[in-house]
Amino acid sequence: MKRKDWKIIVGVIIYIILFVLSIIADYTPFIIVLAIPLGIILLGLTIFLIYKYKKKKSKVEYEKSIDKLKDKDELITYGEKHIERCAFRNRKDITSVIIPDNVTSIGDYAFQGCSNLTKIYIPDSVTNIGFAAFKDCVNLNSVTIQNGAVDIGLSIFEGCKNLEKVIMPTNALYECMLETTKLKTVVINGGKKIEDSTFVNQTNLTSIKIADSVKRIGNSAFLGCSSLSEIIIPDSVIFIDDEAFASCSNLKKIVLSNNLQHIGDNIFEGCSPIIYTEYENAKYLGSEINPYIYLAKANKEFNNENKIHNNTKFIGSYAFANCNNFNEIKLPDSVSHIGSGAFGQCESINIERGKNNERKIHFVRIENNI
Repeated sequence: MKRKDWKIIVGVIIYIILFVLSIIADYTPFIIVLAIPLGIILLGLTIFLIYKYKKKKSKVEYEKSIDKLKDKDELITYGEKHIERCAFRNRKDITSVIIPDNVTSIGDYAFQGCSNLTKIYIPDSVTNIGFAAFKDCVNLNSVTIQNGAVDIGLSIFEGCKNLEKVIMPTNALYECMLETTKLKTVVINGGKKIEDSTFVNQTNLTSIKIADSVKRIGNSAFLGCSSLSEIIIPDSVIFIDDEAFASCSNLKKIVLSNNLQHIGDNIFEGCSPIIYTEYENAKYLGSEINPYIYLAKANKEFNNENKIHNNTKFIGSYAFANCNNFNEIKLPDSVSHIGSGAFGQCESINIERGKNNERKIHFVRIENNI
């Protein structure tokens, strides 16, 4: 039994003894004078110790009895910074884990096979998560990894097929996506790049929040996320690669970064419900500051009298394809990139570039029939 347990028990016993003596002793008045203040002090001490006992739990918390955490409780109590390899492997009594902020690393297989584990919280003090640390935690549905983990082992969430909510930096995301198809909510809290195909075909994904540290969204990063209806891209993002949001068939609202330097081909292909800003027979996407960053597509009615908005930076892939009501167009100085096939199937078109952008525009084959 722990030392603080004895303090509580001894305090209660002394208080009871003094109270009984105050009733049955011959010198009742004297005993009462002594017992009452002493009893009050001991009672207050007892209440205080009970409060401290309840409050100072192990920072690794499970929903089951705290007594079952003896080895883990000792690990934390004695200031251990490393959760050992296989420390809690195959523990069926563990349902929730909060790693304390004195821990810096989690060993290989540390929580592997904890089949009733549903929630994990890992603070930013943890810089290393070992190989297969949470492998085969089959009921795990919520994971938070704060933005401190630098070295993340392979297969940390292998077999975790029921993940629904994750909060973590980009370097941990790809490992999560390998197994689960039930993901609903993602908060990216750090990292510089969302890797290629990270969320491909996550058909249950409805909510995504991207940290303002992210600079690049990779090829097909959100391809096929058919339940995603809104995406807000922070101003930190400067590159969006090919097909990043293609086939997000329910995507309606898009807010682009104001600082984009590159937009790949077909990034919104197959996203028919998108709500655009319209200007002179063309449809645009952008931000609150500039709604005309990206010319996604022109209407078939686009003609020689129409102009591209002066704040447009990008013309999307196939934006003017099959638009045959014009034969000349002037690109404003702001345009820096034209996607592949932007003027495909447009007959005898004359493209005039402004003096300031004559050399800086990146053309991707705009001739006919591409």
